[in-house]
Amino acid sequence: MRAIARNVLLGVLVAGLPLLLGAGLLWAHWQASYAELVPFWSDELYYWHQAQTWRVAAWSGGYYTVSEHLPRLAWSRFYVWGAFSPALYGALGGDSLQSVWRVNVSALVAGCMLAAAGLSWRRAVMLAVLLAVSPLPLSYMPSSMQELLHVGVALGAAAGFARLLRGERWTRGLLVAWLLAATLLRPTWGLLLLPALVLGETRPKQIAARLLAFALLFGAFSALFQASSAPYPHFRSQFFAQAATPLDALSALWNYVWHNVGLLFGSGTPTAFWQRAHIVGLVLVLTGVWAWERRRGTPVLTTAEWGLHLFNLLAVYLAVLTLHEVEDGRDYRVLAPHLFFSASLLVLRGRWRVLLPLLLAFALSLPDTLQEYVEFHAPRFKANNTATQLARWQPVIGAYLAYEAGASAWCNTVSASVYYIADFASEAGLLLAIPRGMGITWINPDDVPTRFQARYLLLADWDVAAWQARLNITPMVRVRDGTVYRNLDAACD
Repeated sequence: MRAIARNVLLGVLVAGLPLLLGAGLLWAHWQASYAELVPFWSDELYYWHQAQTWRVAAWSGGYYTVSEHLPRLAWSRFYVWGAFSPALYGALGGDSLQSVWRVNVSALVAGCMLAAAGLSWRRAVMLAVLLAVSPLPLSYMPSSMQELLHVGVALGAAAGFARLLRGERWTRGLLVAWLLAATLLRPTWGLLLLPALVLGETRPKQIAARLLAFALLFGAFSALFQASSAPYPHFRSQFFAQAATPLDALSALWNYVWHNVGLLFGSGTPTAFWQRAHIVGLVLVLTGVWAWERRRGTPVLTTAEWGLHLFNLLAVYLAVLTLHEVEDGRDYRVLAPHLFFSASLLVLRGRWRVLLPLLLAFALSLPDTLQEYVEFHAPRFKANNTATQLARWQPVIGAYLAYEAGASAWCNTVSASVYYIADFASEAGLLLAIPRGMGITWINPDDVPTRFQARYLLLADWDVAAWQARLNITPMVRVRDGTVYRNLDAACD
């Protein structure tokens, strides 16, 4: 019991430093507290609203999708991040505007407890310092984005790999289970199943069997994630639009990868450029320390550990360049948790020769990180913020729209002009006022449905004028720059 109490205390202390720092930054910039946090950005609005829908309707709510295209799995009605993060947020969160944030912080604290279990005080302090100076926790501490959740995932994975590298093979099953659950939240975590299964194994037949197990597990869980996700109009689709043969598709993929490589040097925010430099620097320092120690005959950084770090950073980056996007620095959010995983594993393993240069690099990036922090979070604290807007719109929208248990998904869906989804374009509280249980679909102007299926349409005036020939609607209630309509073509009473 004494050991358990010590581990819990260490975990709370490790998580406490970044949480206190985050509270201090909120007060210093906006005289605000965590209790005043509200979702604002479009992704946050979707996380919160999907969680609320799951709370009241589970798998029976309306559709969250783009241009009314459905996920491959009929039971999933959720957005492009899959069905499992809404289920997690809905099951563990509450009804308040801070519910998603609270789940994220709980994941962070849980990850800290797993990572701090059995640590010396010195390593626990270094882990707290890492959390305090790393760009990822600092930047996303006040938000309802998933990134803080993935910091907790990274800490748990680092704790598992640290024990596995020490030869504690009993942890392998727990680590694999952790990574499989994380894969349902973001498939890049599934790539770490390969080293989790293979590390410490030397027999060729066993290695081959575990490679097969990796292929089956990663393929099944990533396919489940993808099939439960609504289709999204990725930038890469432009490269494949004219691909008529498999050879054309391979050529398009090659061109897309090199296009993304070029964007690494010219597209993104300052924090995205810093992170790319951090990853390159970490790979070089890791390789330099590994080679130097082997040459001197005193290898502390083992080949297995060095290979794990390189696989974590480079394999995930290759997946991003091939299957995701680099435009506008979109590689940042995918890679940031993996960079933090490597950094926290360095702490748990006591690799100070590699860790200290990385901490210095994080410190050098702090001015740009803090500037983006202010720009990113300032809209949450404007006078007419999300909470104020929600209080104003809830009785208005609630007088016309209501979730109907037992009705079809399209009868519980609102399809909206992208104007109402895009950041800063309209009022976040208007979207959140759509009753829980009802799905929110947005219409891609380049892919407008020939016939709308949703029972309700939230359309900007200019979209009504442009799509007049496709619409059979009657107005219900006027909103900013548009109207909520009943779609007379929907197969509903």
